[in-house]
Amino acid sequence: MLFNSLEFIIFFMPTVVMLALISAWFSDTVTTFVLICSSFVFYAFWEPIYVLILTGSVAVNFFIARYIQTNGHAYKFQWLIVGVTLNLCLLVYFKYTIFLSQNLERFLGQPIINNAWFTSLALPLGISFFTFQQVAFLVDSYKRKILKFSALKYVFYVTFFPQLIAGPIVRYLELEGQIAQPFRHRVKFPLVAVGVFLFVIGICKKTLIADPLGFYFTDPVFAAAERGDELSFITAWIGTISFSLQIYFDFSGYTDMALGLGRIFGFVLPVNFNAPYKSTSIIEFWRRWHMTLSRFLRDYLYVPLGGNQNGFFVQILAVSITMFLGGLWHGASWLFVFWGIFHGVMIIINHLYRKAIPNQNSSFLLCCLYWFLTMLGVCIAWVLFRAQTFEGAISMIMPMLLLNGVSLPVEFLALSANYFTENFIEAFSITFVGRLPFDILGAGITILVVAAIVLISPTSQVLANTLQNYISKTNSQAHFAPIANAFFCVGIFAIGFLFVYAALRTSAPQEFIYFDF
Repeated sequence: MLFNSLEFIIFFMPTVVMLALISAWFSDTVTTFVLICSSFVFYAFWEPIYVLILTGSVAVNFFIARYIQTNGHAYKFQWLIVGVTLNLCLLVYFKYTIFLSQNLERFLGQPIINNAWFTSLALPLGISFFTFQQVAFLVDSYKRKILKFSALKYVFYVTFFPQLIAGPIVRYLELEGQIAQPFRHRVKFPLVAVGVFLFVIGICKKTLIADPLGFYFTDPVFAAAERGDELSFITAWIGTISFSLQIYFDFSGYTDMALGLGRIFGFVLPVNFNAPYKSTSIIEFWRRWHMTLSRFLRDYLYVPLGGNQNGFFVQILAVSITMFLGGLWHGASWLFVFWGIFHGVMIIINHLYRKAIPNQNSSFLLCCLYWFLTMLGVCIAWVLFRAQTFEGAISMIMPMLLLNGVSLPVEFLALSANYFTENFIEAFSITFVGRLPFDILGAGITILVVAAIVLISPTSQVLANTLQNYISKTNSQAHFAPIANAFFCVGIFAIGFLFVYAALRTSAPQEFIYFDF
């Protein structure tokens, strides 16, 4: 069941809200139990059998964490290793068995996976996220950061449906205090209003921006690359920029919806995006993009590997391993691995530059240059992320970097006669290849408008916090009430209009990109 589906919006969500409100009259324990049951029902909509995997994973991790916490220093570390190993084995089994078998088959030169039992394995939804979340819980329990937890709270922490499928990756300490608060004290009008606002913003990002970008521009260009069609410089870059914008609005849209749903039930989940495409370095980009994954990799992988506290060589090694595994976490493909390695190389270059020029006063023009170089690297990396094969990625990157000379769409051939001489065309090795799979004017305007939204408009979190502060302020100052009510009614009407329009586009909802990970 997708957040952007009519089944979720019209049936599931209102039912869960109503059940939570009714159960709150009995006790908070009943409310928590209702939310847990709702989360399992939500998960069962994908594939009921995988509820058993989720249940088993939660049960095993709970008992291991309980043993680590209640048995002093006796074998704590050994049980931590057992717990982490079991989690990783579960992830490897479902996510990487076919990938590893294919590579072993190539290495040995003998067929392994033909009709093998594991070729029918399907990836349980959200397994990468709830596995990492439980690994973090085990490590924090071992370090005595988590001192007390109950079975009910732990199951809720792992399975709470807004963050179960694709994050954000939540730390237990971020929810512990909120779970302890009574439901009726936790759920307040400003928080619920902001939750609805975030959910609507998220569904609009997904259905009105991300999905059309994918359908009209990204998919046709990458499909042509996979077919081996010759792409022009303009076609390749429009497809790449389109995907860069698509994945941002798709994933940040999902996160907004998850955070909004959390607030509707009185839970403030951690922010996952903070305007990453405004970054002026690749290091800053990873502090703004998928922030909960970045901090997980930092705290549970990069820092234990030595981080930046044991010399520059150790830091480079830690970055390399972290980004290699971060790329592999995204998918069982060498393209994802190379995507991670490419980002690792960019981060190392960034560190080298900072080491060579430690105290620099960047002017506006220099900041613009840094931004351009950062986005150039990020966009090229997204080609590796989106492509299905290395051949398709090369078909995209070659014209983007002008490695085959300057190539323009054949539609430009007639125009070139009016603006360029034959000598000019020959001097710059300009060739005319491939037809545009879209209207160039429409594509240009669309991408410029969407890019402007990304670079100029405030983030959804800034808007949400502003709205919450405004509602809280007007509630405490009665003389603002008439004006506030008027603005609030207009805002509700506008949000409702966007919501209805976006919902009408969800008759055939598209999955979120990160559901595949």
